[in-house]
Amino acid sequence: PKYSAIEINGKRACDLARVDASFEIKPRQIEIFDIKLLKNLDDNVFLFKVHCSAGTYIRTLFSDIAYALETVSTTTAIIRTKSGRFFIEDAVTLEELEKTETVQAVESVFSDFETIEIADDLAKKVLNGVKVKVSDFPVLKEPKGEFLISYKNKTIGFYKIKDERLEAIAYLNEN
Repeated sequence: PKYSAIEINGKRACDLARVDASFEIKPRQIEIFDIKLLKNLDDNVFLFKVHCSAGTYIRTLFSDIAYALETVSTTTAIIRTKSGRFFIEDAVTLEELEKTETVQAVESVFSDFETIEIADDLAKKVLNGVKVKVSDFPVLKEPKGEFLISYKNKTIGFYKIKDERLEAIAYLNEN
């Protein structure tokens, strides 16, 4: 959909759509593993459960299904029950979180990502927010996707490579 977070030449599609810019989003391959009609809630109102690959836009999926059936559709609510290894059953409300001291360590949340340990000279630059070039980062032989950076066995941030430089997605440790 035009109103999505997909980047087009470095800008979000939704931001371009809001200013009525002309652009095209290329179709991409997704996979629907399972789709079930759970309940007929009312006349022409249905509850579905979908198990799909990352990158699936549920509203677009149901719009495409309606188009194939020569009708229209509106998606009024979407509840994500699983994302990666996180399940809705394990989620807590803000009120519950304020009442408990049981919080997952940041490192456990990102345990699926590669962690790169850095040395003192590089740590000083990274901790001071310097945009380090990938070529100046010897431990990054073949950088892929997103990764954690650790200094003295403490995770300091969640990073990605953008324009041949390290870019912080989130700082995880202020020390």
